[in-house]
Amino acid sequence: MLKLCQLSIHSPFSQFLIKEYAMEEDFKYASHFKRTERQQQSLLGACMGKILASSFTETHPLDWKVLRKNRNIPILSSDKKNDPIYLSISHSQDQVLVAVSTKYNIGIDIEIMKPTRDIGRIIGMITPHISETLPKTMDELYVIWTQFESYYKVSGYAQLPALPRHINSHISSLVTKNNQISHIFWGSKKEHAHISLCLSTCSI
Repeated sequence: MLKLCQLSIHSPFSQFLIKEYAMEEDFKYASHFKRTERQQQSLLGACMGKILASSFTETHPLDWKVLRKNRNIPILSSDKKNDPIYLSISHSQDQVLVAVSTKYNIGIDIEIMKPTRDIGRIIGMITPHISETLPKTMDELYVIWTQFESYYKVSGYAQLPALPRHINSHISSLVTKNNQISHIFWGSKKEHAHISLCLSTCSI
C-alpha cells in the first residue's frame, strides 16, 4: 500500500489536524526548529502521516506515533499493528507532502520553483553528488534536485546515479549488477512544483 497527501500549512483543515492529532512527542520534535513555519510543517507532516496510516488499517490516527531512529528516518508505529509503516515528509514554501508505504522504505521530495531562489547554491550543493553532466534547464535542475533528495532519504547514499531527466510524469529504476531492481523512482511536475518519489525494493 502506497499513499500520498499534500496540504498547505495555511489551510484551516491543516490547523485542525494539528490541533486534533499532534502529540507531545510531535511538539517536542518540532521545537528543534527555530522558525514557526518550519515547526508547523513538521507537525502537519506527522499528523498527515497518521491520517494516511489510519485510512487503510482500521485504526484511529491517535493510535499511531511517529518514531525516528536510523538517520532520523521517520516511521509510523502502533501498538495495534505488528508492522510499522514507512513515512516520508517533504515541504516547500507553504506546501507539505507526505507519503506512506506498508512494504517499502520510501523517500519523497517536493520543490516549488521560484525566481528568487539561489540557483548557484543549489548547483553547488548537488554537483558533488551527481554522476552526470550539469542540468541545462531549470526544470532539469529541479528534477535532479528532487531525485537526489528522495534517493538520499531512502538510501543514505550521497551519490545519485545517472537517471532520466524527464520533466513530466515518469517512472524509472536503478538496476544492480545482478540485474535486480534496487530502487524505483517516480517523478512529476504540477504547475511550478517538482516532485520525486523513491522506493527501495528492500522490504521492512
